[in-house]
Amino acid sequence: MLENNDLEYLGNGPAATGTSGGWGMRQGLYFKCTSCGYFMPADPQAYDDCFCGRMYKDADAGRFGSSLGDTEIEVYRAVPHQQRSHRPAHRDEH
Repeated sequence: MLENNDLEYLGNGPAATGTSGGWGMRQGLYFKCTSCGYFMPADPQAYDDCFCGRMYKDADAGRFGSSLGDTEIEVYRAVPHQQRSHRPAHRDEH
């Protein structure tokens, strides 16, 4: 999914997911570990751990977090790449 999208930074911690009272888990959101730089999909059905092991997600237990604390988790949203023009550059021939 990341190869077809850019990431828009939304903020740090659970409030950046747009829900009150916890982490909003849904497709299209990504969490970044500020320690190792790993981007974790916020898919609520998936299990995941970052490279350094400080950020984790356990779908069955409904647990997600970081040993560094919630404020050390950056939240991003996937947005489609902007369309690039396929026209050749205009040449000024005199």
